[in-house]
This record gives sequence, structure tokens and C-alpha cells, in this order.
Amino acid sequence: MVATPPLLFSFFVFCWCGFLLVDTCSTHSSITSSTLNVFIQKSSTTESLQVFGSNSSIILITFNQTASQDESSWNVINQIGPTTDVHVYSSLLEEDTPEKDEFKRSVEHAMLMNGLNIRKLSYVTLMLTDCMIGNPFVDNKQIKFLITTDFDLPIMVRKIRENFALGRLLEMSDFRIQVLAPYEIQYSTTSNISESTESLYQDKIAECLNAMKNCKNNGTLSTCYWKHDYCWIRQPSSLFQVQQFNLLNSYTNMKLVYNSSSISNSISKYSLEFSHETQNLTLPFIIYNEILPSFFFSCKSPICLYEPMLPSEPFHYAVAFCCLIFYIGLIFMRNKNTIKVRLLLPWICPLIVTIRILSSGEYLYSTCPIIYSMISIETVSIVVTIYCVTVIRFFYLRNLYDIISKSKRITLLKRLASVRFGIFVTVLASVIVFALLMVFLPMFIKIYLNQTAISVSRNVIIGVIVAIAIILAIIYSIFDIILRRKDIRMKGIMYYLFFDDPYLIRIDLISLIIILLLLIPFVIPTRIQVLSGLFRMLIALSAFMAMGGTTMVLECFKMIRYSKNDESEKLEDIISDKNLFKILKEYAQKEFSLENILLYENLQQFSHKKFTRTDLEEIEELFVRNYSKYEVNLPSLTKRKFYEYMKETEKSETLDVKLVKDLIFQEILNNIMDTFSRLQETEEYLKWERIKQFQLRKMSINPSNSNRNQ
Repeated sequence: MVATPPLLFSFFVFCWCGFLLVDTCSTHSSITSSTLNVFIQKSSTTESLQVFGSNSSIILITFNQTASQDESSWNVINQIGPTTDVHVYSSLLEEDTPEKDEFKRSVEHAMLMNGLNIRKLSYVTLMLTDCMIGNPFVDNKQIKFLITTDFDLPIMVRKIRENFALGRLLEMSDFRIQVLAPYEIQYSTTSNISESTESLYQDKIAECLNAMKNCKNNGTLSTCYWKHDYCWIRQPSSLFQVQQFNLLNSYTNMKLVYNSSSISNSISKYSLEFSHETQNLTLPFIIYNEILPSFFFSCKSPICLYEPMLPSEPFHYAVAFCCLIFYIGLIFMRNKNTIKVRLLLPWICPLIVTIRILSSGEYLYSTCPIIYSMISIETVSIVVTIYCVTVIRFFYLRNLYDIISKSKRITLLKRLASVRFGIFVTVLASVIVFALLMVFLPMFIKIYLNQTAISVSRNVIIGVIVAIAIILAIIYSIFDIILRRKDIRMKGIMYYLFFDDPYLIRIDLISLIIILLLLIPFVIPTRIQVLSGLFRMLIALSAFMAMGGTTMVLECFKMIRYSKNDESEKLEDIISDKNLFKILKEYAQKEFSLENILLYENLQQFSHKKFTRTDLEEIEELFVRNYSKYEVNLPSLTKRKFYEYMKETEKSETLDVKLVKDLIFQEILNNIMDTFSRLQETEEYLKWERIKQFQLRKMSINPSNSNRNQ
């Protein structure tokens, strides 16, 4: 290893004792450590200041395309003009602290000191190589000139070392570096310097010497690379001095005194450790020959992925497990009408929600902020779209009988109500929404380096979508309540939520409104990882319930509660009880199965009158034909036999209704009894049953009382 100049280690005194000097000020008030901004403010109110050193410098870097070590070609300032965009990065910008504002003001002073006149200054808070568009310097080239500090540079280069264009890791030698101004400055308003401060310098010089001598040959490079590179990156010719001291002196418009006596005394003990030949090493030479390769890092990956795992990660895995449980239950409940009517909602949306939650994990969030942002807005939008299409279709089906009765385009209306068309519209709407939202991709590509900007933009878009969904859901609910206000007033809220809505859409809609309201604080980022993960999990579980989970729970509850119901009711008994038949007919209309009862009533009327060819054709036109006004769900074999019978009797005027009943009556009865079995699981049926039993008890008691009186 090339011998290190003794002046280099004096800088490390300030490199590592900057924060310690702040504490030292309390016992040794003669020395103060402050930022460039505070120093300039202090210089305007103080007659004289003695400057002792600089803890770090504000530097300007650019990608070095020529790989030249000629120091004259490293004048980066000359490449900047009024049309140039410059970015600013420091670890201080990643947190909302007073140091963040101090750094920004110091950068502004540094630019004024060097006469930099630029078009735009952009602050970078998320320095990384994006998995989609690559490195900001060599791939997408969003950054050409960057202002940072030599304090941040060794870590920053390693954070963006991966790229697509170079075919190798990015190194510090790939950049041209120029010092603009000192950042942390040590100074005093008096001439006295304590011996303990000089001793502190000596300790830090020794620490720096150890790093410089041993780091390249030490097996634990991950713990010392920063010390090594941070010392070397300072220019040896002015290492312990305030870099650009003359420029600083001119900018403050006062005479600053540079005092290096105590540091020189500290350095003298180590002067024999170095060769005089290294006194005049240039910064380009150091960058190319002394800086450690960028694969030396404290983490296995540039972003320290899962080192350690974030506290929010276990909640994401819990969501995936709950999603698996949801689909297991869905498979068992797939034949329930309440599940069928929801089409793709319970089959696709829980998976989309799980993808959204898992994308919030550290890997995608930290390595692909652009893809993460797009996944966030796309998943929320598609779920809301599918839900809206499902609710609109349900509203259409609910009023289908009334719509058909007032229209002549029955076939078209029936086609619009078909399952295939519902699935087609759902997929089409989702694809259109997905395509439309891709318009935001260029915006996220442009701002991905600014974590605040990309987070705010992403959350605003999601917030608008959520707000629209909330408004639509509330409008629908209010409109529905207004239409059903008489039923609610007369029969109660349970009738409105269950009997009047056999498919439980209203229950899910209420759940959705609650979820969307809970999403409002979610669009505000939180830095508390545990709370963030817990909140995401609660939102996901609530979403699962609104997407069919509540329905499955209620179906299980009904299966348990009504499992002991007497299912031996005969259709004749149902028909004979006018109240029960009225309830059944009302329930069938709300369940979209009224056509079975209508066909049954139609056939029963021919028990007392002649059944003609015209009557048969009318039944075929209204109930049997595909997309007919009241098409009954008949098996294809039954339909074929029905049409064979029509062909055989096409020349007959009077027909036997019993033969027609033999063909289709059993299927009608099965459909009606299927509807009746679901009616038995409602509160309305239980009310009727209790009244019926009460009447029977009264009828059995009254005769005995009469006999006793006699």
C-alpha cells in the first residue's frame, strides 16, 4: 500500500470527531463545530473567527465518461451553465430534521460561493438503482450533476453500484469530483485551545491511520470501508484545512484566520509513518488507486435488503395465509348462489389485494419504487372497478323483471343479464382502467428519486380513486334506502338487509364503505413499521370480508342454525298456505328466480281448462326459448324433449297438459324447492313458522276448553 501523507489523518480528526466536538463545546467552549450556513451567519455578527478545520465538504460530482486521471479535466464547475439541471443528495435529506434544512441552506451558499447559475435544483431522497429503469447516472441518466458531501459519497456509490449499461459494478473512479465548499467547520472566537482537544485529535488520527494501513488487507472490510474511503477522498494538499478557504474568506467578506497549530502538533507524532512522496498526490490519482472497490460494503445488497427484516414484513405473510384460507372456503362455497352472483369478485379481488399487500414488502418497495407505485394504484383501481361492475350488474338483475315488462327488446336485455356478458364486461372494464392508469408511469419514472414526491403522488391518486368509490357507494346506498324506506319502516332493518337482499350485496357494500373510510389515513405514510404492517393487514382482512368473506361466514351460520329445519314440506302444502306462497313468491323475485313460480302457475291453470297448441307455443316463447322473457333454467336434455314434443304435435290443436308436465314439471318443482330451501333460512320464514305453530296450538286448545265448559 502506498504510504499515506501525515496531513491526511489530521482530517480524520474532524471526520470522526465532528459530533464529538459539539459535546466538547459544553466543556471546551473555545471550539465550535457548525454547518456552513450557521458559520456564515456567525461570521456576520462576529469581528474575528479562527478556523481550525473542516469535518466534511460539499462536493460536486458527475459521471466520468473519459476515465481520465488528468486533474485539469476534473473541473466540473466549468461544465455547468444556465440550462443545466443539478441534483442534490445526502443522507440528511431522508429524514425531516433540522439538519435537513441546514444542509439545503449550506448547499445554496456553496453554489453562490462558486457562482453556479443553473436552471433547476432537484433534491434526491431515494438514491438507488431502480429494477426497471436502472442506474440514475448511466442507465436512465436522470442525474448528470450531483451535489453531495464527501461524508455521503462512499456509501452512495455502493448504493447505486448496480447498473445495466456498464456490465460491471459502478466505482468511485467512474466519477469526477470537485470540492465546492466546507460543510462542517470547526472554529473559535478566542485564541485558546485546550490540551484535551489536542488529545482528541491525536486519538482520531491514530484511528484513521489504523483504517488506512489495515483496511485493504483486513478480512472484515465491511466494517472499515467507509473509514478508509472517507479519509482518502479528501485532497491531500489541504486535507486538514478548510477546503476552498480563500473562497470562503471572500464570500463572508471578512478576514478569517486559519489556525492549524494544535493539529500540526498532533500530526508530528505520526510523521514518520508516511513517505514525503505522497504529499502531492492528486485527487484523481487517489480515486483511481486508493479507493476500495464498491463490492466492499457492510450489506450483501446495495439496499441492505432484509438486513434486518422490517417489523412490518410478518404482517404481509399473515395476509397471504389468510388469502389461502379464503380460497379454501371459497372452493367449498362455490355452488352457493350468493357466491355465483358475484362472478369474478370473490375469485380475483382477494388475490389482487394480496398482491398489493405483498408488494409493500421491503424487496419491491426498496428496489422497484416505480413498479410498486404502479401496482399500488392499479390494484386499488381494478378492485374498485370490479366491485362497481358487480354492484351495477346486481342492480340491473334486481330490476330485470320490471325492465323486461316495459321493453320489446327482450333478447338483448336477457343477454345483458347473462353470466358470460357479466364476466366480459368485468374483464373489459378492468383492462380499460389498467390501460388508462398507465398514463402515470412516465410521471413516476421522472420523480422516482424523490421519495416524498413519489409517495405523495401515489397516495393522492389512490386517495382520489378511494374518494370516488366512497361517493359512489354512499350515493347507491342512500338511493337504495330511499327506494326501500317504506319496507324498512314497516318490516325493519333485518328485512331490508337479508330477506329483501338474499345475495347479501348490501352487507358487502356497507363493509366496503367502512373499508374505504379506513383507507383515508392509510394514504398518509407512517414511519412506524409495526403500525404500517398491522394497518395493511387489517385493511386486507376487511377487504376479504367485503369480497365474499362475509357471505361465506353468513352461509356457514345459516347452515348451522337452520340445519334442523323440517325440509319435508311438500309443494302442495306451500301452495295451500296463501301467506307462505306469497312470501315464497316475493323471495323468488328478489332472488331472480320468479320465472319458476310463474311457469308453475301457468301450467296449473290448465287443470280446469283446455290446453291448446297456442298455449304450448306461448309457454315456449315465454319460458323455454333461449333469452326469453322469463327463461326457466332447464337442462338441455329436458329442452330437447320439449321441442321434440312440439314437433310431434305441430298438427294437433288440443294437447294433453299432463304430457307437458311430465316433461318439465319435475325440473320446475326442483327449482322452486331449491328457492324454498333458501327461504327457510330467513327470518321472514321463521316468523311465519312461529305464527303457524301458534295458530295450531290455539286450534288444539280451544276444542278441549269447549268440552270442559259443556
